[in-house]
Amino acid sequence: MKVSHPYLWAILLILVAVACSGDSEPPKSAHPAVNALISDLESQGVDATRSRVTTSDEYCLDEYESVLHAFFIPDGARFDLYPFADEFTASVAASQVPLDADCVGLQGVVDWNIEVSYFQCGAVIAFIRSVDEGVLNAFQELCGTPFAVAQVRGRSS
Repeated sequence: MKVSHPYLWAILLILVAVACSGDSEPPKSAHPAVNALISDLESQGVDATRSRVTTSDEYCLDEYESVLHAFFIPDGARFDLYPFADEFTASVAASQVPLDADCVGLQGVVDWNIEVSYFQCGAVIAFIRSVDEGVLNAFQELCGTPFAVAQVRGRSS
């Protein structure tokens, strides 16, 4: 079947241009506390690339998704940073996350295939989706012990 509408190509080009326009936009401006933490992580040897991702499948902090800053790291993993107005506000949010990070979202519980850690780094909460020891050690050195760790579930031993 051949379609030969005179405006078809123009419409297709416009649709492609609109669909791809988000790729050229830079990520939203980072919160100063996020910038400071990234600088500290870089000094620890962590190579992170800012992402335009604005959503997370992490349920414990989903009410703060509007402030999410996602970063990708070379092992193909990522970490999410949630900045708050101050350290106290971040502490209040952290206190709402259970130690096992077993939070239920609208679609249920996420079964992670790795242990994922939550750190409070001053006014920022970090959610780490990586098994890279260098990344985890850098967060521990800068932020202390994780306040919650989601356990691997759904796998038989």
